[in-house]
Amino acid sequence: MINDTGKITSFYLAAFKEKIEADKFLPAGSIVPEVVMPTPEGKSVSLYAMKGKLILLDFWSSWCGPCMIENRETIKPLYEKYKDKGLTILGVSLDHNREKWLEAIRKNGFDWLQVSDLMAYESDYIQAYRFNSIPQTFVLNENKMILARNLRGPQLVAFVRNCMEK
Repeated sequence: MINDTGKITSFYLAAFKEKIEADKFLPAGSIVPEVVMPTPEGKSVSLYAMKGKLILLDFWSSWCGPCMIENRETIKPLYEKYKDKGLTILGVSLDHNREKWLEAIRKNGFDWLQVSDLMAYESDYIQAYRFNSIPQTFVLNENKMILARNLRGPQLVAFVRNCMEK
């Protein structure tokens, strides 16, 4: 008989193994898959067409508390500090509800480029990028090569600062 501790341990071990496998799929040095999604205004945006010394690809959702905190406390200040120095950010929402997505952008002042196909975890991009939790970030160079992935908070700030101030 497995007790609750055993079930919890098994769950976390499976999640950890899945994360390791996903990280092997798109490691640093890989070129990311293309993303083409509509903006809130309905214009299609291509990740491959984006320019910037550094591109931050941020997968998030309005219903994800950690995503909202990360966007407000880390990504927004990075954008404000480095947007004129070559940092480009593409926010990819995993929302289903258009109104909640737009409200989160407006209410929190997320001024960087935002896109969503409003298909949440059914989006083809989830399969292409192989992750199962958000927030999820990919730091890319101008050639869309992964420099780092899944950095948060102070680690993301330090990495971006190091790249932008070279």
